[in-house]
Amino acid sequence: MYCKIKKPSILCLFLVCFIFGCAQYPKKETTMTNPSLQESTKNALTSSLFTQGEWPSREWWEIFKDPQLSILIQNALEENPTIQIAQARLVTAQQNARMVKASLFPKLDANYLERWQYFSKNGFVRDFFQLPPGAPPIASKMNYLSLDLKFYYEFDFWGKNRKQFSAALGQAKAELAERIQSELTISSLVAFSYFEYQKHKQEEILQHKICNYMKDLSTLYKNRSTYGVSNNISVLDAQRDYLEAQKKLLEAQKNAQIDLYVLRSLLGKGPDVELNLTVIDLNFDSQVPLPANLGADLLARRADLVALIWRAESASKEVGVAKTDFYPNINLMALGGLESLQFPTLFSWSSREGALQPAIHLPIFSAGKISANVSSKIGKYNEAIQRYNEGLLNAVKEIASELTTLTTLSEQLQLQENIVEMRTEKENLFNSRYAKGLDNQTTLLNAQQENVQAQLYKIELQNYKMLSIVRLIKALGGGYESDTLPSIVKKG
Repeated sequence: MYCKIKKPSILCLFLVCFIFGCAQYPKKETTMTNPSLQESTKNALTSSLFTQGEWPSREWWEIFKDPQLSILIQNALEENPTIQIAQARLVTAQQNARMVKASLFPKLDANYLERWQYFSKNGFVRDFFQLPPGAPPIASKMNYLSLDLKFYYEFDFWGKNRKQFSAALGQAKAELAERIQSELTISSLVAFSYFEYQKHKQEEILQHKICNYMKDLSTLYKNRSTYGVSNNISVLDAQRDYLEAQKKLLEAQKNAQIDLYVLRSLLGKGPDVELNLTVIDLNFDSQVPLPANLGADLLARRADLVALIWRAESASKEVGVAKTDFYPNINLMALGGLESLQFPTLFSWSSREGALQPAIHLPIFSAGKISANVSSKIGKYNEAIQRYNEGLLNAVKEIASELTTLTTLSEQLQLQENIVEMRTEKENLFNSRYAKGLDNQTTLLNAQQENVQAQLYKIELQNYKMLSIVRLIKALGGGYESDTLPSIVKKG
């Protein structure tokens, strides 16, 4: 029996699709244009610390010209568990995209079935049916064989499968950017911990000097008290200062040890692994290059922003997938093969079988389920867009903040170096006067202590400067550059 579909029925079908496709949904958000960093860059270039140059390289740590730091970062990039986790997630996302891509192609399966069965004499098959007189008995055994090919294909008229693949591909690209971002994060943390270790080791050396000065002062006041030149209050004050200096020495030693623990952890090593690091001066005299078009090119240079925008692109495709649920779904299944009760006749032409099964599915009433799903996907898309916008604002804030911080630190460090020079000159003068008997030892020891205190603050500023440079390089993307960006990125 054949059913002829009239033209009005076809028109009604497309009218239903059109009405459902034009349903009202939440407004889709858009990405913001890159905020300008022109003024911040212009102000920074007035400082001698910065110069117009290129973006950082992928081996950005080479700017510090420290072989120890380079080896530590390279080892961390190979062994750190966080990076290995990010790599595993990337592989998972890539293979998931491959699985989704398979839905774009036909599916062909080969099946072979062989079943042997013995029927009970008192069972349904042999005992239930009454045979006419003279008829041969029902066979007690049966052998069933089937060999066939099954073909399945879903016609992607509305682009559902293509959009699903694009969404999965967007997630894979996001995971790739996340893995690169994890490398930048770990390498930055290694640099942070390394510079902190160097600072604390230098503090330890200087605190040793202060302890010796305080010990000499305590002994001096004690001797002066013995001869009645000083009172016991001065002795107690000197002893207290000596104890305070010992506390600060222990604090510096503790901090240096903790820095080593952190470094070992970042390297994927246990806390007892020996590192054998040499203590160096924290000094960076080179200029820091700032790239042109800093704001305009920032997105392509930040792996974390690229990950966010690809997740938003994936969410956009998921919206399209959800909308296709309004439209008819057309599938085609075909079967061809051989079927027989005996193996010798299985490959006979008379054992052939076949089937063709086209199917169409059209949603008529879903109680708002499909519309709710579309609205939900749009909500997730809007969330992803706002996460990207938030990340973009944070990125330009980080760059502007570090430019200001580095400029200020450079000026502060220059002033502190002048203070150290004056303290050193003052110490030399008191040392000369003490040698000539013009000043006592107390005055000399106090001058030496003041000089060391000035050096301690200088080391602290040097460390802040190194850390700020690392943060700026990280804010600039650490040498990453994306070759492609999704279409949802607003130009400007």
